[in-house]
Amino acid sequence: MTTEIGYGNAAGLLFRKGLSGPPPAKIEEIEDDSLPEGQDRNPITSLAPPTIEPKNPLDEMTEEEKEREAEKLFVLFDRMEKNPVISMNSGDGERKGPKDIMREKLERGELENDDRDAKMKDEEDQRDEDEAMADLRRYKDRQARK
Repeated sequence: MTTEIGYGNAAGLLFRKGLSGPPPAKIEEIEDDSLPEGQDRNPITSLAPPTIEPKNPLDEMTEEEKEREAEKLFVLFDRMEKNPVISMNSGDGERKGPKDIMREKLERGELENDDRDAKMKDEEDQRDEDEAMADLRRYKDRQARK
């Protein structure tokens, strides 16, 4: 029958007639004691949230290793600069490499220091939090007057 009408149609016909059906479901609850109380797994990936912060690889490197990595980057930038496919046109029609463009941005101050950005973000977050707390106090004062 399945060769004539197909497996899906045959299964549907037998199911409608009551001759066949899906196997009974066996659902067992799995208890997981590895997670602390109140901490759930991600419902999509079923992974527990990370418990440790990722480390910055630069923190574990010595100064010599950092210098070697900087030299490697310099060589890569130099190769990239010499590649005609990667070189770019500036506004005045002159072709410039990525190193020249980055140097110009650095001179103009367009490349921000990450530490300075993080500090400014922290200060902005603190101002926002202080403002929210002040708004909450004013709201509580208004509610107390009513």
